[in-house]
Amino acid sequence: MAVLYCMQVCAFTTLGMMIAAQPITGTRDNGHLLPTTTFKKEIDKLFKPHKLEKELDQNPLIIEKFDPADQRRLEFRKKLDSMGIAYDEMSTHSYRKGSASNAASGSTQGPPIVAICLRAGWKLGGVLNTYLCLENAGDQFVGRVAAGLPLLTNMFAVMPPRFPPSLYEENLGPPAETESDEVKDLRKTRQLIETAMTGMFGQPYLYGQSFAVVLRYCLASLCYHKQWLSALPPQHPWHTSWLAMNPNEWEYLRVVVGDIIHDGDDKVWRASGVPPYTMLARRLVKVEKCLLDLPDVLEERMSVLMDKKGVRAGNVTEAMMTGCVKKAVAAALADHGVHVRQQVQNSEGLQRPPKKAGPAK
Repeated sequence: MAVLYCMQVCAFTTLGMMIAAQPITGTRDNGHLLPTTTFKKEIDKLFKPHKLEKELDQNPLIIEKFDPADQRRLEFRKKLDSMGIAYDEMSTHSYRKGSASNAASGSTQGPPIVAICLRAGWKLGGVLNTYLCLENAGDQFVGRVAAGLPLLTNMFAVMPPRFPPSLYEENLGPPAETESDEVKDLRKTRQLIETAMTGMFGQPYLYGQSFAVVLRYCLASLCYHKQWLSALPPQHPWHTSWLAMNPNEWEYLRVVVGDIIHDGDDKVWRASGVPPYTMLARRLVKVEKCLLDLPDVLEERMSVLMDKKGVRAGNVTEAMMTGCVKKAVAAALADHGVHVRQQVQNSEGLQRPPKKAGPAK
């Protein structure tokens, strides 16, 4: 999932940055995309203090004995310490434990514990392993929480940035001399995306077409976060990547991706693993926006209705004005997807909902 408000933990952004720094060349360990033998050791080094680190307070010049990698690890541990994180109590299992703990008790509306255990690969014990099986909805819910999405907001249903699906809907065929400008732009955009894929990731199709699609989403996320990536420190490896060294092409692709945040209500995509209260929160946001826009819309519609009813001629009644206001409000709300439930008044002056039509006799 894409964490658009916190790029540091966005899966597509971080994966894209990692492969951009170490492009796919076909010479990886046993053909694996990620290192398998040294990964745990490298992570452990991040949290394990250097043997001379205790002497730095008495003799700062000892830092010269640290190689560049050790100095970067030292800065990393200092940042953790400034945040109040006890790095000496962390290990490679901390990510797994922290993710499961956050999913289980990081909110009062978290995923069910069974889905968390099944996602983590933990046995439930006894007959539970037989009768409590993996289901997509719960597993997808856990995945969204583990990705760091804001659980109690409408943004929990967010979809990752992507290139418009319309780019790949039409089969362009070989180039022709009589192509329209629209087809030429489409062909240019497709070619630029493929060039960027190769420039950023080396051999994007080495691990198959399915993973190439993942890399295309990584590229879209890197384009979407152009402003944040451009502000990284000058010594950051990102600035040697293909996108960073081709700012014009980077900006072009950023415009193609656009600034639209897909909130799960999409004609092409449908967000999965989304709890009911997230959908209610999305509707409340729409209602809030509708109410904020209501005064301007109401003024415009009232002006039209008043002209239509002849208000300026002086032949309007109080009932007619009330009806105009109600129609204007209902129309303004309907434009934002909010439909007013009509009420009828009984003989006692109380409001009651209209009766449903009965079966035809």
